Amino acid sequence: MTGMVYGSYFNSPEEVPEDELESEIGFSYDGDLKIQEGKLGYKEIPEHSVLAAIHKGPYNNVGPVIHALAEYADKNGYDIVGPVTEVYLNDPSQVSPEELLTEVRFPVIKMG
Repeated sequence: MTGMVYGSYFNSPEEVPEDELESEIGFSYDGDLKIQEGKLGYKEIPEHSVLAAIHKGPYNNVGPVIHALAEYADKNGYDIVGPVTEVYLNDPSQVSPEELLTEVRFPVIKMG
């Protein structure tokens, strides 16, 4: 592992029951990757524009940041073109929940 861990969330617990939530968890990796079929996958993420903000505090309190970014996108002519992604900037085994840093990102394109 060479970079931060991330989670991309394709739907929301505000919209679907817990058993219908869809997400992807990943991390950056540099080098040869040996994959056991059905256990792990890889993909390249192309360069893209994002709107981002940093949340400080427990992971389960990130909702207002997600909503604020979505509102900012709507009011400022951005079209959200993919799932919200949370990049976890520090290690929960090393810091208290109040010190956790999460970068929240929406992939966007500028409209008009």
